[in-house]
Amino acid sequence: MKVLPANLDLSRLETEMTGLPGKEKILKNRLAEVSDVQYVIIDCPPAAGLLTVNALVACREVYIPLQMEFLALKGMSRLLALIEEVKKKFNKDGPSYRVIPTRYDARKRLNNAIMDKVRERFGERVFNAVIRENIAVAEAPSFGQSIFEYAPRSHGAEDYLALCREMIRKRPAG
Repeated sequence: MKVLPANLDLSRLETEMTGLPGKEKILKNRLAEVSDVQYVIIDCPPAAGLLTVNALVACREVYIPLQMEFLALKGMSRLLALIEEVKKKFNKDGPSYRVIPTRYDARKRLNNAIMDKVRERFGERVFNAVIRENIAVAEAPSFGQSIFEYAPRSHGAEDYLALCREMIRKRPAG
């Protein structure tokens, strides 16, 4: 496993890429040069900038964490429109997407109503694994640890492990 974390230079990259020809396919072309890696996971900001467009052009599948809140659901339409735009302009074969319900609290009526809407609208694209609201998930990064290191017996660790198992079972072909 290789991890390539972002750094401050990445913040300048988007500006520097703006004038380049084929700027939307830079990441896809670079990844095509890599031969010793089976999977690449790219964490993107929720903004629709050039870096996110590059990630969408380069990938086959998008995993969308979606908080079970009204505004998050409303914002999904923008991301889905961007995915469709990328398909039309740069990559007709991809990417597909899957939705990961996050910050879910079954005691909250609003969370349950949003979950129902998400499952109704996106159907099979929604993972069965649900990431419940969990303070340990929020605390772990402040200690520089994953949830599995920080609180391996927490609901957060259980939920993310269930998600990983489901992803492996339903991984895209290719």
